[in-house]
Amino acid sequence: MKRKTARILSMLLVLVMVFASQVIGMAALASAETVTPAATAAPVIDWGTLVTQVVVWIIGALAAVAAWALKKYVYPWFLTVIVPWLKTHNLIVLAEMAVKYAEAELGRYTGEEKWKLAIALMQAKGFDIYSEDVIAALKAAWEMLDLAQIAAGIKNAEPPDSITT
Repeated sequence: MKRKTARILSMLLVLVMVFASQVIGMAALASAETVTPAATAAPVIDWGTLVTQVVVWIIGALAAVAAWALKKYVYPWFLTVIVPWLKTHNLIVLAEMAVKYAEAELGRYTGEEKWKLAIALMQAKGFDIYSEDVIAALKAAWEMLDLAQIAAGIKNAEPPDSITT
């Protein structure tokens, strides 16, 4: 499917370039005809039109080579490097946001409710909440928040006596 789409797009690009060069050529030819006298004379080469046609074809060829290079090298790199990185980055950022929101919304000592709220927020953003990656990202964000609160002196390193049994 991807090859068929690439072929169709390249053919459309070629057709557009051919059409554009023909339109430019007709406009130059029409302007040359209005300037030349009606008398029969030796054919005159319009160097401006000829140079314009050559430049248009060179630009078209360079555009085709650039499109091929993008498709051959940049697009696969984008799919194998950038897209997975963006997915992971978005997962981590949204997990941190969900954990911080749950902490701010429900406060301390409500771990189970905060976990359910964080899971619900991740599900609302379109993530598969049963995925190990989502669970790991939420746990890591939760641990980072705990460590930040301990470092700030807001939270003790050990849980309070009322929670331990």
